[in-house]
Amino acid sequence: MSLKKQALSGVKWTFIQQFGVQGIGFIVSIVLARLLEPEEFGLIAMITIFIGIGNALLNAGLGSSLIRSKELNEEDYSTVFYFNLVVSVIVYLITYFAAPYIAQFYKQYILIGLIRWLTLTFIINAFAIIQTTRLTKIMDFKTQTIVAIPSLIIGGIVGVIMAYQNYGVWSLIGFNLVKSLANTIQLWIHTKWKPLWVFNKEKFKH
Repeated sequence: MSLKKQALSGVKWTFIQQFGVQGIGFIVSIVLARLLEPEEFGLIAMITIFIGIGNALLNAGLGSSLIRSKELNEEDYSTVFYFNLVVSVIVYLITYFAAPYIAQFYKQYILIGLIRWLTLTFIINAFAIIQTTRLTKIMDFKTQTIVAIPSLIIGGIVGVIMAYQNYGVWSLIGFNLVKSLANTIQLWIHTKWKPLWVFNKEKFKH
């Protein structure tokens, strides 16, 4: 495929992904809003900033540097994969032990469990950062779309079922966890990339 056709295909599939994700997300949100109380959405909103900070730490730098780099081998990808995984565990542990203090600040002690479960997405998503990076590097936005939309649908179905079963705010936790898990599993299936059992310190420094 020529560079021009590849670029046009990338634009097309990016549009489809954005439109599909936003459309399906909107529908899921409406359904959940009818089944859950506003206070339950408020609980999730309280911890959104901490989730955002954690995701920013995980996505900072290395993934983008791989996309820009021209000469890469499997050691490069594997080294960054393990680094991301370690960072995700560290960030998760920080939020895990910070959860009681966050809950105390808001005077909402249910936040302890919500934070500790929702931030598991840090580790789940870390398993897919390299897969996403590799797809972006070759401008394969079609595969990313094929993965993102079903993941949202699967997560949405789980969230709605949990809401119908009166799980309350935990429906939103289930939705996010299942969506992340489905996304990661599909990326591993579609890309067929697996890390080597190697961490090259010299390559990491560069």
